[in-house]
Amino acid sequence: MNLKEIASRLQEFKSVCVTGNPVMLRNRTDFLDIISAYGLTMDMNVSKKTGLLIVCSDSMQKKIDRADALNIPIVSEQQWFELMPELEAAGMWNGKPISFADDDGIYRFDVGGDG
Repeated sequence: MNLKEIASRLQEFKSVCVTGNPVMLRNRTDFLDIISAYGLTMDMNVSKKTGLLIVCSDSMQKKIDRADALNIPIVSEQQWFELMPELEAAGMWNGKPISFADDDGIYRFDVGGDG
């Protein structure tokens, strides 16, 4: 699935599961903030209702295998950030500023618009 197809799927399923430890963010709570800014919920486990699995460092193979068995798209943490503009284009961003780290580990607000 390409990023546009994944964004479309998330409009329908509205849920994301994260496995492993984020490298680009401080912690999983940051993921929750970002995910909720797109009107999505974060699942603790992969199920047939999960729209996407985000795989981070030290991920659980069990979740990856389950997502694969259920034909749920699996993306890396980096691919998630590449998906964010597609979610915005699909009208999913709720206008709430969200922070994330750049390559230098600096958290900044610049999602959703030109700011």
